[in-house]
Amino acid sequence: MIKIERVEVQGVDRANHAQEVNSWATIHFGEGGFSDIRRVQRPQLIGAAMAGDPGASIPQLFARPYDVKAAYRFFDHPEVNADSVQGAHRAWVMEQLEEPGTYLLIEDTTELDWTQREPIPRLGSVGNRNQGTQGVH
Repeated sequence: MIKIERVEVQGVDRANHAQEVNSWATIHFGEGGFSDIRRVQRPQLIGAAMAGDPGASIPQLFARPYDVKAAYRFFDHPEVNADSVQGAHRAWVMEQLEEPGTYLLIEDTTELDWTQREPIPRLGSVGNRNQGTQGVH
């Protein structure tokens, strides 16, 4: 089980209210729309590892080569897209928004246009694959 320390910055609990990262990953990457149970569990494992060591590369996140390869295989699978990975997070946010209050919802819509360039091997598209743009996240 991976845990992160509680970090207070001007009264803000940056560790998501001190929840341990496995619970956080289950909430935000829970029941995805995948046909195989391993693809339901894999984003939770990757998310927990990333939350436990923000900024680390995938090879730095995992001690076992198997887990590194599994993470890359997960991201390369045709079922894996923004909707399938973010579905649980989106549902959780909508549930939270049902509570009365004022909310600041930030979205980054930066895109890079690669339509005038030759395709780059193994560089996939983000969003509408027909437009030739890349989202920056």
